[in-house]
Amino acid sequence: MGIMLSDIIKHTRYKVGHFTSPVINDDREMISIDGKEINETEFIASYQNILGEIHRHGGDATVLTKFEWWVLIALEYFGRQQVDYVVLEAGQHGLCDPTNAVENPLVVAFSKIAPDYFEQQETNLVKITETKLGAIKQGSTVVSYPGQDATVNQYLKETTAKVGATWYDHKPKITLLKSAPDGLLLNVNDLKGLKLSLTGSYQIQICQRCYKL
Repeated sequence: MGIMLSDIIKHTRYKVGHFTSPVINDDREMISIDGKEINETEFIASYQNILGEIHRHGGDATVLTKFEWWVLIALEYFGRQQVDYVVLEAGQHGLCDPTNAVENPLVVAFSKIAPDYFEQQETNLVKITETKLGAIKQGSTVVSYPGQDATVNQYLKETTAKVGATWYDHKPKITLLKSAPDGLLLNVNDLKGLKLSLTGSYQIQICQRCYKL
C-alpha cells in the first residue's frame, strides 16, 4: 500500500518521502523520495548528522537497533530534503516500534490485523491490536482496512476517541470491470476505467484504503 499511496501523492506534484521494510536487494531501498532511493552519499551524510547530535547530547549510539537507525536516517533525510509528505510504514515491533516516535502524524492507516501477521504466534486479535495502538496520536485521522474484523475496528475506534483523534469511515465505491493477468480495470466513485496494474482481489481493498487516505 505504501508504494501505491506514495505514487498517488507524487503524481499530485507533491514531494513525498517513503520509508518501508523489508527490502529485496539493498537496505537503502527502505528510504526513497519520489520513488528514488537514497544514495550512498546522502545516507552517510544523514548518519553523520545523527551521530553528531547523539554525541552532542551525551548519548550512546551503540544502544540503537539497526531498525531504529534506519528510521532516524529516513526522518533526517526527509527533513533535510524538505519533502511535503512522508509515507512511514511501521515495522512489526508494536508499541516499541521506532516509528511511534513521530508525535504528530496527519493520518494513521491500519492494514489488516490478523494472527499470521504477528511474529510471536499470538492468535487473540484484541491482544494483537493492543500492540498497534501506539501509532494513534491526538489530532490524527485514523483509517482502517476495509473488511477489518469488527472487534478490532471497535477497539481502534475506542482508542481513537480516547486519545482525541478522528475516525474516518467513508468508503469509496469501487466496481470491478475486468480482471486480467496484466491487472484490474475499475470504476472508483466518479473515476471511470481506472487501470490498476496489479492482480488479486485483495488489491481492490488496498486501492480502497489508499483512496480513503
